[in-house]
Amino acid sequence: PTFASSLWVDAWSASPTDGAALYSLPPGSVFRETISPNLGGNTMRLHLSNRYGMSSIKLAKVSIGIKSVGASNLPNSTQLLKFNGSDAVIIPAGGEVISDPLSFTIKQFTPLNISFMAASWIMSPTEHSLATEIPYFSMTANAESDSGVGFIPQKTFAGQMSWLLIERLEVSNTMAGYNVMAVGDSISDGASNMLCQLVINPDLNCLSIGQNARYTDFLARRLANAGYTNIGVVDGAISGNQIDEDAP
Repeated sequence: PTFASSLWVDAWSASPTDGAALYSLPPGSVFRETISPNLGGNTMRLHLSNRYGMSSIKLAKVSIGIKSVGASNLPNSTQLLKFNGSDAVIIPAGGEVISDPLSFTIKQFTPLNISFMAASWIMSPTEHSLATEIPYFSMTANAESDSGVGFIPQKTFAGQMSWLLIERLEVSNTMAGYNVMAVGDSISDGASNMLCQLVINPDLNCLSIGQNARYTDFLARRLANAGYTNIGVVDGAISGNQIDEDAP
């Protein structure tokens, strides 16, 4: 099918913040991370960013699946993404790549797992440093597998739990869609999740982790409940962001 005339709208986004010094991924490893789109669609494509990378990143496979529990996906929901018709892709240093359009039904507010397999060492990948979602790592799993067997939850200091490489998920459907983007600092970015974790329950069991309790999530649900299901609220905020000077 031809998608050239379709209108692409962001269903989810996270602004790249820096290179993730806490992460280094060996060849053959699989990193699986959860996102929750605020807009539905029948076709999707994924933007991967290496904006802060010092060298190119080589991925053997990238997949998308409908999240079940933890690292597992619903049976038969996981599909590989293609890049110019290939499973493998190289993201140049300082650049980004966009996957080929994939016919994949995305439902509003239904969590998805994005997985990628490293083809070579990945050092300090570009991240969004405040995901408040628990990602998973495996040296034995396949990126295209529905199963969560072999994946280990990655819980970093203060539970910030980064999103790695993924920057935007776009959808296209027959109904015109629109975006509202929140631009700001930690208030919009979801730092209340981290505060809850630090003050109330530092062992990473805070109820807001993985519960989509950011400002933008509440706004998206309010709009949907009011009948505006064609508006996708995306988060362009970065914790520590400042208007008049660079953040330290």
